[in-house]
Amino acid sequence: MQVGWFHLLADIGAVAASANLFVNYLAAFLPWGLNTWDRDSMMAILIAIPAVANYVGVRSGANLSNLMTVAKISPLALLIRLVWVPACWRVRSFMRCCSSLLWRPFA
Repeated sequence: MQVGWFHLLADIGAVAASANLFVNYLAAFLPWGLNTWDRDSMMAILIAIPAVANYVGVRSGANLSNLMTVAKISPLALLIRLVWVPACWRVRSFMRCCSSLLWRPFA
């Protein structure tokens, strides 16, 4: 029984630590400083958005999760499209450029 309560406490602490870390990084990019009230309210909003989406319904929670996944993967796809693909186009053969990415068992 104690293990179950500790697991619940660890999950809650992980969410709070993630929100705190996000606000710490966000504060470095903001031109104005964040006081304690601003930091606490921003962390509460960060935790409340997915909580409210899951409370409204499973479908809205899944839609929010899909939206966040697309938001995380889009910069990576853009980076691949803008950097890696033109670098391969400059080489005569696509296979010569990307041959290091291919697996060769007896090379």
